Amino acid sequence: MSSTKTTLRHLVERKGWRTFETFQHHFDQAARRLSRLSDPRFSSVSVSRTQFNRWLDGKAKPRPLARRVLKELFGLDIDVLLGPITVASLEAASSINLVGFVTDQRNLEEEIITSGHESSEHAAAAARAVDSATIDQLQDDIAKVARAYPTTPLLTSFSEARRVQKLAYEQIDHTGRPAQLNDLYLIAGEACGILATCAFDLGYSETATEHARSAERYARMIGHGGLLAWALGMRALVCYWTPLQRPHESLSLVGKGLAQAPAGTPTLRLRAIQARAHAYIGDSRGAHEAARLAHEQLDAVGHDLIHDEIGGEFSFDGARLARCLGSAYVMLGEAEPAIAEASTALALYAERSPAARMPKVAAEAQIDLAHAYLIQESLDAAIEALRPVFDLGQNQRIEGITGRLAAVRNHLARSTRLRGAREAIALGQEIEAFIAHPAGELVPAIMPSS
Repeated sequence: MSSTKTTLRHLVERKGWRTFETFQHHFDQAARRLSRLSDPRFSSVSVSRTQFNRWLDGKAKPRPLARRVLKELFGLDIDVLLGPITVASLEAASSINLVGFVTDQRNLEEEIITSGHESSEHAAAAARAVDSATIDQLQDDIAKVARAYPTTPLLTSFSEARRVQKLAYEQIDHTGRPAQLNDLYLIAGEACGILATCAFDLGYSETATEHARSAERYARMIGHGGLLAWALGMRALVCYWTPLQRPHESLSLVGKGLAQAPAGTPTLRLRAIQARAHAYIGDSRGAHEAARLAHEQLDAVGHDLIHDEIGGEFSFDGARLARCLGSAYVMLGEAEPAIAEASTALALYAERSPAARMPKVAAEAQIDLAHAYLIQESLDAAIEALRPVFDLGQNQRIEGITGRLAAVRNHLARSTRLRGAREAIALGQEIEAFIAHPAGELVPAIMPSS
């Protein structure tokens, strides 16, 4: 017996309540009984599948009325029920009338009757469904969050994605239809994707990885190649942005993604991430080959729901590719191709209407352009390229921007020709003041909840 098993789980297993529906049936009966005998409020007490699972693991305490229902069912206080099994809790449990536990011939009849109840309850639960309009609305909502992400305050995007995620989880508890579950797991995965991006942009890389892993799990559950490719790409991206910088792990994750990614945008994005991972380990040949393969995907036939139809923050087009490759060439110290790619990214964004632009991506391209100029020791050009970046408010100082600026500052400090120049010192000071107050300062740490 595991020392971490809760007394509640032990009792549920001993009672033979093998499904959530069976537990729910007995819980509802106890609540109705308390409503008749003591307090009408108990008639409104219920339990969801998610709550049930969290109670079994001791990860969440029920509300006061629900605690009273559990005590009615098991005769034990909530701290004992949700705590690990001890000698005392086993002794207390042994005194309880375990109705569903077959110990002798006398309660075999009741076990047979209970088994019939379990069958009918499970079948009824499997036939449950939610309104299809609700699912459609949730899909529309998460698509709206993704599309608006580039121009929406981070905390607003986080709150909206979290809201959709919670609603998707609730609906999962209310349907047994495979097609609806498939749609809801996809929505949950998309919400996890946005939450991963929010966490990363705010500087919480570990949380971003947890959300991305959750999106990956949902993708595997429903066999969605586009979501899987995006989630693995997000994990790979975080790998080389963390302080430890794990580019080899990043390349491994990209390889897993490429093995299952649909042609077109999903593969394009992974190749771009692959180019940057190669650059982090100083592999110029690998980076240029990944860039070549990425460009091949720009016109590849394919249309993915996540990357193309929803788009927005999930999108990845020629402008984002150019920005990404510019970053790779900066990392390699190759100024000319870096300037060419960063300039391409900025030119492509300039052609768009203001509503279609991505401010954070354009700012990142500006910083890469400045960094490339510094590689050429063109300090004046670098200062000019950075002017629009320093106009960004704190809520826009995301990880991709502050991290790139820190690399520019480090380059200035290492350059024997530039570091003593008055303009270089002033630029370094301006960068330090800017990155000292990143967007992540605006909020407490975002804890993963998927």
